[in-house]
Amino acid sequence: MILSAKDIRQGVKTLALALADVCPHTFELIGIMDASFMFVADLCRELHKLHLFPRVRFIQVKSYRGTKRGRVKCNFGKLGLKDKFVLVVDTIVDSGETMKAVLRRIKRESPAFVVVCALVSRVSFMPDVLSDAFYFAHKKEEGVFYVGYGLDYDGYLRELPRIVSFRAKLLEGSGYETYKNLEIQRRT
Repeated sequence: MILSAKDIRQGVKTLALALADVCPHTFELIGIMDASFMFVADLCRELHKLHLFPRVRFIQVKSYRGTKRGRVKCNFGKLGLKDKFVLVVDTIVDSGETMKAVLRRIKRESPAFVVVCALVSRVSFMPDVLSDAFYFAHKKEEGVFYVGYGLDYDGYLRELPRIVSFRAKLLEGSGYETYKNLEIQRRT
């Protein structure tokens, strides 16, 4: 799968329109860092055009090292979400384990309503006990790793204006040498 910059813009607009039907005028938007920063910025601009005004904050969550999924580490404290409408945003939901861990932490604060939004998702739902609604624009292929538009490989390739799948020819080590050895694969 490749999502061009145009595909991404259309997906963001589609999601903003769908969210406009459920979000109140003002609400809490929680972006999952590091990957979501580009998506959150674009989504906020589209929401603003629809006269929706989120209070934007980011939380730090790690679940991957390179292309390997690891233990989910949530590095954030209380967010003051009691009785609030909360929109949790991530660029991609793969297995759903990272999002579930985040939602469990958020639910401890007793928000009034929790909505999840992702640009790309492999899972098509979140358990009702964790979120009240789940929106996504594009379906993720099973077993494929993506980079670009905020998604990374060890911090690299976030800057790409599109999302691409890739296969890495890796040598032991990291840094620029690894970056140079990445093969961007165009998949249809």
